[in-house]
Amino acid sequence: MTPGELHSKYKINTASITSITARIAYNP
Repeated sequence: MTPGELHSKYKINTASITSITARIAYNP
């Protein structure tokens, strides 16, 4: 795996975690 692939995968994972956390936080 190249550093570029690793970086893009990390960015996608970070975005997913952020959206999941936001969804949990904002759900009544």
